[in-house]
Amino acid sequence: MPRILVVDPRNLNSRLSRPRFKEPFVENLYLSKYYIPYLTPYVLWEKRIRRIYHLSKNRPAFVFAGILIFSLFFGALISTAQAATINTSFLPDGSIAPNPAGPGQTIMMIKTISPQPPSGYSYQPITVNVIDSNGNYRTIGVNSTQTGTGTFYFSWVPDITGKYLVIFTYPGGTLAGNTYTRCQSNDSFLVDGSLPTAAPTPSPLPTPMPAPTSTNTTAQKLETSLNVNCQSSTTYSNFKVNIQGKLTANNSGLSDSAILLSYSVDGGSSWTPLTLVSTDNTGAFQAVWTPLVTGNYYLRATYGGDSELASASTIVHFAVLPFEDNSVFSVASNSTVTALAFNSTDQKLSFKVSGETGTTGYVNIYISKSLMSDASNLKVYFDQELLQPVTQSIGDSWLVSFTYHHSLHTVSLALNSGASNIQKQTQNIQYITAGVAGAILAIAVVMVLFKSKAKRKNI
Repeated sequence: MPRILVVDPRNLNSRLSRPRFKEPFVENLYLSKYYIPYLTPYVLWEKRIRRIYHLSKNRPAFVFAGILIFSLFFGALISTAQAATINTSFLPDGSIAPNPAGPGQTIMMIKTISPQPPSGYSYQPITVNVIDSNGNYRTIGVNSTQTGTGTFYFSWVPDITGKYLVIFTYPGGTLAGNTYTRCQSNDSFLVDGSLPTAAPTPSPLPTPMPAPTSTNTTAQKLETSLNVNCQSSTTYSNFKVNIQGKLTANNSGLSDSAILLSYSVDGGSSWTPLTLVSTDNTGAFQAVWTPLVTGNYYLRATYGGDSELASASTIVHFAVLPFEDNSVFSVASNSTVTALAFNSTDQKLSFKVSGETGTTGYVNIYISKSLMSDASNLKVYFDQELLQPVTQSIGDSWLVSFTYHHSLHTVSLALNSGASNIQKQTQNIQYITAGVAGAILAIAVVMVLFKSKAKRKNI
């Protein structure tokens, strides 16, 4: 039986005051004629109490829902507080000096990452890469910020003249239980060949040593360095690869040196000679190669050395992927490149890179402007983490470059994410509008049903 609210007029101070209930809820009680005249002024008050009473019957459900919502919110708050994600960035007030510099001068680089790392921690490793005036992409050093600060110092002596693009990269990491995101910054400086060459620093004379009694000594050869870069076109009908490189020793170019270029199509098991080139007076060399088929190549440059200079060899992994008989994607890297594929529906280029753990890898990706007219729409995901690559316009192509620490990684490039984002935003607005309209309709229906039910109970 439903409960009936009964107001006892004998317990009222005044007919216009709120009732004091001796037994506010009495079961199976019928109203007598004696009570009816006194209930009239309190009909509105009785309705309010009755509504509260009806809601109180569902109190356990409301309490359970409240506890559940509070628990979920509190748990999410705790997990967020325990493992916060902190965005990092290089501050724009760094310096590279001197700029311009003369040949042989030491360049001092200072950069700062914001915010500062926790006390007792440092951001590491910070990788410094350069693209020199010959288009060679290389790593010149790895360092870390000072402990407790985000300031990073690095010095280097450029080996050729011209303009350098410097790329500072912090790969991100976990410090004091918090996740710090990846950040990257670009800067540049100029080495002007017309400026005075830096004077060599005099070294103290060594203390004379007794002459050896034996003449059977072997002189140690001077170590050499060989850098190679592949720059390709992106048109299928006129596809070619421009191979550029430089041979140096003690940061000085080696001229008139023979460099053997060869390639492999079986992962380095066998090599086919491509051409033999000679370095110029700065140690630079170049060649043009037209691969007969697309696929994965290993390109090797080899310097044989001589009686005073050690030999050197460098391998570049080069992958070529055609699209619709008019465009070509290409990836050049010091990592092993596999699974190169392009999804024309999603406009996504993907591949995998791998290399020796503890070393630094790089990739140079060439994309036709016919497939990506605006580089600002490009999104690059490295192991599903969004990163900021270096993007350059080269003729009818875009060059996309970035570095990383070697392991097995998955790379994905969304070529036209800007346009797709606009479409998704439009769809989201449509979904939100439909959802709001449906919610309003549902609320209106519930209110109508509730009022009709309340009227039936008042009869």
